[in-house]
Order: sequence, then structure tokens, then C-alpha cells
Amino acid sequence: YTTTQPQGLWNGQVYEDDKNWKVGEGGFGVNGTPGAVVRTTWNTSDIWIRRTFGLRELPESLTLRIHHDEDAVVYINGKQVGKFMGYQRGYITVPIEGAVKDIVHLGSNTIAVHCKNTGGGQYIDVGLVDREDAVSVADLIKTHGDKLLSKADREQYVALQKEEEQLSKLKPPVKGVPVLAVKERGHGPTHVLLRGSAHAKGDVVKPGFPVVLGFPDPQIPQQRNRQDSSGKRLVLAQWITSKDNPMPARAMANRLWQHHFGRALARTSNDFGQLGEKPTHPELLDWLAVEFQSSNWSMKQMHKLIMMSSTYQLSSSDDSQGLKLDPGNDLFWRFDMRRLTAEEFRDSILAVNDSLNLKMGGPSIYTEVPRAVLQTSSQPNNVWGKSPPDEQRRRSVYIFLKRSLVEPVLSAFDLADTDSSCAVRFATTVPTQSLSSLNSDFFNKQAALLAQRLKKEAGDKVEDQMKLGLRLVTGRIPTAGEVARCVTLYNDLQTKDGIAAEKALDYVCLVLINLNEFVYLD
Repeated sequence: YTTTQPQGLWNGQVYEDDKNWKVGEGGFGVNGTPGAVVRTTWNTSDIWIRRTFGLRELPESLTLRIHHDEDAVVYINGKQVGKFMGYQRGYITVPIEGAVKDIVHLGSNTIAVHCKNTGGGQYIDVGLVDREDAVSVADLIKTHGDKLLSKADREQYVALQKEEEQLSKLKPPVKGVPVLAVKERGHGPTHVLLRGSAHAKGDVVKPGFPVVLGFPDPQIPQQRNRQDSSGKRLVLAQWITSKDNPMPARAMANRLWQHHFGRALARTSNDFGQLGEKPTHPELLDWLAVEFQSSNWSMKQMHKLIMMSSTYQLSSSDDSQGLKLDPGNDLFWRFDMRRLTAEEFRDSILAVNDSLNLKMGGPSIYTEVPRAVLQTSSQPNNVWGKSPPDEQRRRSVYIFLKRSLVEPVLSAFDLADTDSSCAVRFATTVPTQSLSSLNSDFFNKQAALLAQRLKKEAGDKVEDQMKLGLRLVTGRIPTAGEVARCVTLYNDLQTKDGIAAEKALDYVCLVLINLNEFVYLD
């Protein structure tokens, strides 16, 4: 059923969709329409509801317009308003003036069409309109705004309309991207499947928590907020985050500690059981878990709590007595020096040369991968995409991950294996890392960009360039000796190796982004 009627002004609203006119909910008999069992919906673009100001009365009359090729009887709220027999080439217009206030009412109304199939397919086009000359809200306010709205309301309407036009221009293009999602398939009983066969159903089983934990079976609510949800996942989530279940808070507190210190209080982050390592500070872990729950599970507050502790602010300097008593630093008497992860290392290089693109969201990106690496694939020309240069400089979290071809820079510096759970990343120190960071195209190109930044921001004086470069990579004011060593390297590259001044600065910058103080958190 479709309608192509003009918009009707009624009850302070312009009817342009089915938000108030309900058509075909299935079984119109419940609304008093005899024998109506057909499910129908509006199929129209010119029906939409929008509030206006000041109009709250029902119309004096309505007009029914119908085009049909079968016998049809039209009902509004279960009362017959028209009966039409046989084929009609054009529209029939029927006023229903006297019965309006007895049939329709403020709020939701139902229109139903009862058809008799006299042969062939059916075609019915029916609609209701308040006035044939009805206009849109915008035109109505433009012509009758003085009567309907106050001056302040009119000004507000115009301002909001302009804002809407501006915001509509900022909408990003929406592209349909298929994603994996969970959808429940009914709420029927769950059976034990005998020998794993879906066709051999055994006893009915109900949702429950592991018996060994000693919790009573969950109570699944009968009243659900959503008709397409059984409520089981909500009950599980509430149980997981309940104060009676301390495990999630302990596991998360342990993970947050690991994030900041490089290793957790319980080193086996994925295993809090008997086979895992015991926490080195069990009371501290319990206290952090309680604090996490008390702060309404706020990770931001936990980050602040940990980072403002004196333990987090310890130096990584050695101490002979400490090394003798606790060589593994289990008691956190010093801060373990931690190398940047692969993603942190790459992003830090882009940040110091001022080329990091901080754009957020969107699809994955493809960095520039050497041809030799692509040749290891069975389809070298199709195995890797190509992103614009500006997109390639985005944060490493957006780099496309492919199991058979891992981004070379990230791979060299221990990117986590994405095929399995990774509780703790390994941090290896192998010669191939130095070979990559000194010779790869990526590192040399980024060093050249850093050199351009130094010349732009520090001027032509070599000492000033070296001071700025050291300050960027170390995050502190460099000493005079450090600056002098960089200047000496810069001069030696030219005098002893015959390298041009511009290229020499590139090589000095390559050394800077390979400094231990840049690669490691001290």
C-alpha cells in the first residue's frame, strides 16, 4: 500500500510517514476491522511526522483518496469510511467530514484496507489528507510564522535551520562495510547434544555459572527491554562485574600494572590459576582491585593512581645491594627499563620529525613495503594495498594486519602474534633490528624528514640543530658534551667520508632515532 497524497497539517504535526498512522500491523481485527489479517506497511517517501507550534486540534474534515483495481473497503480505527467496487482508472476522492471526531483521535491511528481478490494481482493506493493545499513546515512558518510562533521561536527556528544545513555538509560519506556481529536466533530451550549431534537432543539445560565457584544459578528476567534479546548476556555481564566476583577487577588491575611497568604483579596475566605464577604483591593486587571497583571501573582513575605512585617514579639505575638481594626486580626496587613496543617506536619516530598524522577512525592503512618483501608472497602484485602518503603516516594501530605478510618495521621489533592470545609481548634484542633501523628505507626517509625539521626550526647553525634534535629524541635539555659529539660526527661525515652537508645531517638524525634513550623508557 502506498500513498502519494499531499502533506496534511493536523494536530500540530505534518504527517509525512507512518509514525502516527499505523498501517498493517498484522491482524487488524484487534482494532475492530472485520476479517483483516493482511500485514502491510507504508511504502512512501512523502510521509513523515514533525512537530510544529500552537496547533493541537483535530481537523474539521479529512479526505480519503483511493485508486484501486479490486473491490476494497477502507476502515479507520475499525470503522468503515468507504466501500469501492470494481476497477477504477483514476483516484476517487471521498470526504469523511461528519465522522472525523468520532473516528480519529489525537495520537496513534490505524488505517486498514480490506480487499477482495476478484482476479489477477491487486493494486491499491490509498491515502488521507487534511488539506489539498497543505504545505511543508518550512513554508508554513514562512507564511504564517507571526501567528504560530513568537519572535524568539522564529529566530530560533531560522538559526537551527542554518545550523542543520551546515552540519549536513560535514557528514562523512557512509560506506557499507560488512562486519561480524552477534544476533540471537530465538529464545527456545537449549539441549545437551548427544555425541555432539545437532539432531540428537538430550536433556534441557538452563544458563548457570560454574558450580565450583559456588554461585547460585542466575535468574533470567521475564520482562526484557528488547524483544530480540533473551537477557542472558546482560545477566552474565552483571555477574562478571558484580562485587561478589573479584576476579575481573583483579585481572584488569594486574593488566594495568603490566601496561605501565612492563610486567604484571602476577607475571602470568592470562592464568590466575594454580599453574600460573603467584603475585609478587598479593595484598597490593587486592587493594588495586578494590580501588578499581570503588572508582566505578574507571581506568582513567587507575592510570592516575598508578602513575602518581612513588614506585612508578623510581629510576631504572642499578644498585649493587639491590642487584644482590633481588636481581629479577620482583620487589620493584627500581623501574625496569622497557623498550618501546613496535607500534610505539614507529609512532615516536613520526612524532619527532613532525609528520605523524593523528587522524582518528576509518579503514586500515597500507604502509610502503619493500618489493623484496612482497616477492615472498604467491601474489606479489595483489598481496598488499596502497594508501596515500598522508595516510601512511597515521598511527601504527591503523596498519593493516595480514597473517602471511606482517609490516616489516613492526615485525622486526616484536609485533604480537595475532593468531593467538598474547598475554605479554616479548622484547628481543637481535642484530636484525639494528640492520633494519640503520639501513631500511623507512628509517632513512624518516631521518631525512627529521633533518628538514631541524633546519626549519633551528636555523642554519649546526650547534642549534643538534641541540634541537637531541631535545626532541630524549625529551630533555642535552649536555654540551652530547651536542659536541653530534657536531663532530656531522663534520667527520663530510671531511673523512666525503658526504655532502645535507646528507650528513640526515645521517646524524638517523643516529639520533637509534639512540637507546629514544628506543627505551628509562
